[in-house]
Amino acid sequence: MHPTLNFLLTIAVASSIISSSGCKQAGPGPEAASAGPRVENAALGLAIAELPAGFELDTNDGTSLILTAPGPGDPGVLSFEVGPEEQGSVNIVETAERTKATFESRPQGQFFGNQELMTPIGSFFTARGAHEQADVRIEELLAFTLHPNSNRLIRISFLYPAGEAAERGPQFAALLGEIEGYE
Repeated sequence: MHPTLNFLLTIAVASSIISSSGCKQAGPGPEAASAGPRVENAALGLAIAELPAGFELDTNDGTSLILTAPGPGDPGVLSFEVGPEEQGSVNIVETAERTKATFESRPQGQFFGNQELMTPIGSFFTARGAHEQADVRIEELLAFTLHPNSNRLIRISFLYPAGEAAERGPQFAALLGEIEGYE
């Protein structure tokens, strides 16, 4: 199976699991036993209910929330951004679709597509692409959603070595399912 198709199928299955459950898994199981601690960031107004297995907290200081995730190659780096309060509506779909031009403008840039994932806090719209950075090929998986407690855009970026999408997609989907508002 083509790697991109395999990645999209993996994300679709993961998103189906997340959206059909609507909440965390109950009862004992490998995921429950390996779940990590709760991570809270008051400056961003976000929390990660349980840090999914494989993610480690790198930085949680002010508006800087960065996680790392080991993988087959170098670790992946995941960062959170929360935009300013908006007066009008925030068009998340349009924001995700604009990433095509951004990916294609980078050195050796490629855009692989957008997708919608359902999570307990609502829809995340994703974009995935790849580019050269310091003579190394990397992929980036972006996710956009509306903040659960305000009219602000959340942008999550997951950078990892190219060719690891099959492993990184499920990691990313698991994390998105744990994000919630924090006041």
